Amino acid sequence: MPLLSAEGKLLVRNIIFLGLAFSSVIAHFFTSPSIQKVFRQNLTPFSANKVLLLFYFLAQMLSFAGMSAPLYFVQGEADEVVMAANKSILFISIFIFGWTFAWTGRSMVWSALLSLFMFSQASRMYFRNVRMHKGPVFYTTVKLPSKMFFAFSIWLLVYTMSAFFDCKSLPCRVFSNVMIWFIAGAYLVPIFAFYDATLAFLSSYIFFSMGVGQVMISLFTLQYVFAFLLSIILAVVGVGALFMPKRTPASPAGDVEQAPLLNDSA
Repeated sequence: MPLLSAEGKLLVRNIIFLGLAFSSVIAHFFTSPSIQKVFRQNLTPFSANKVLLLFYFLAQMLSFAGMSAPLYFVQGEADEVVMAANKSILFISIFIFGWTFAWTGRSMVWSALLSLFMFSQASRMYFRNVRMHKGPVFYTTVKLPSKMFFAFSIWLLVYTMSAFFDCKSLPCRVFSNVMIWFIAGAYLVPIFAFYDATLAFLSSYIFFSMGVGQVMISLFTLQYVFAFLLSIILAVVGVGALFMPKRTPASPAGDVEQAPLLNDSA
């Protein structure tokens, strides 16, 4: 008999890869060049406050660790959705690890590509889980981490792309003043489609971080005004989404969306 079940092996793997990803980010705050130094060298109209981003990153990593909790407490076989979400942690950890080295190595091409891969993975996670309603445990361990990662991946993709194109010229600044509204639209589409209050509040935080970052660098006119305004709009939309009826599609009996979070073995 194997020493570990499939759930146990996945749990051990997640702990190892998440640990490597987290330690690589923290370690590169103290290397030369450090993550924050490369951020200072690549100020763009989408730069956000580093301290607020660090708080978000720490919360994100804790949420990924919590995603593995059902694998530890499972008595039988874990739900297919829980297993699929946990298998995504491997790719996420590799992307984070690779992005950290690419960014501190000042490779904007690889940073942008890895940001694109992270956005693709985050989108799959988000849209796979957003319409499932299985109770507070599933929400905390699966849906919340996927929403946090989706919200962050949009900003990271936009920022690294702007760093790749070295967006500091006047035409690029003007374009950015318009582009920030389309970025808000990328958040608002799923927010309105699924009445997703959580995503609204997370994206509000992202725009607030961007606003604080733009105030601190004082390089890009009007961008901080738009960022703060969009942060307020998204927060208001989030409050409104809390009172909207949830869109739960009719599912036949036995549908995976109605299955329990953890399936007990016979």
